[in-house]
Amino acid sequence: MKSKILKIILPFVLSIAPITSHTQTINIGIGCGLTNVVGSSFYNSKLYISFDSDFHQRLTLIKLTGLDFDIGYNVVLQSLFQFNNSPFAVYGEINYNSFLGKGTMVVFTPRMNPIPPNPIDVQSSFNIVNSNIGLKYELLDKSIIPFLSSGIVVSYLSKVKITSITNDSFKFTMLKERIRFGISLGAGLNYKISSKILIGVSSKYIINNIFSKGDLKEEINILTTDLFIHYSL
Repeated sequence: MKSKILKIILPFVLSIAPITSHTQTINIGIGCGLTNVVGSSFYNSKLYISFDSDFHQRLTLIKLTGLDFDIGYNVVLQSLFQFNNSPFAVYGEINYNSFLGKGTMVVFTPRMNPIPPNPIDVQSSFNIVNSNIGLKYELLDKSIIPFLSSGIVVSYLSKVKITSITNDSFKFTMLKERIRFGISLGAGLNYKISSKILIGVSSKYIINNIFSKGDLKEEINILTTDLFIHYSL
């Protein structure tokens, strides 16, 4: 677990090191916003899960239609290094994304029981931590600054947990914790409030896995939209 965490935070740590003596400004920012699941019908489809139970109350998964992770939320910590007289900047960030879904579960009892099962309300939970280092390009040097960005991403994807809403008697875990390597493409708009403070909005498409390892149903890409505030040190 420690090695997985190290892989996530290392790019961010490297990005906030004094990488060049020509650095003009160093900005630290924090942001929050929404995260949309894209490119995976399994993650954002309606959650319905069913099990078959034997006489010893052991459960066997029959069907799982989706996880109901259409929209989540995220918080972002970002550092930015602006170079002298250049529209380019190096950035590093850590992005924590959290998803919650709701659905129903049914458990079929042994076949000799003719009573149909009652549906049980359940919720699903899932987290992604992205560590991103890359380049930002400012299109204008005015009070309002549109920009483009691109970076390399190391992502930690948690297990998916499905639990009963009404009580804690049911817990089901699927998919392993895993590290994925990908890329990000983004665009945004900043506004200078003063020489030290700027606010902005940013949208970023994150491809968590560019190598297509494992079951493709397990892979997930996200689109983040955030509001930021930056302070120049």
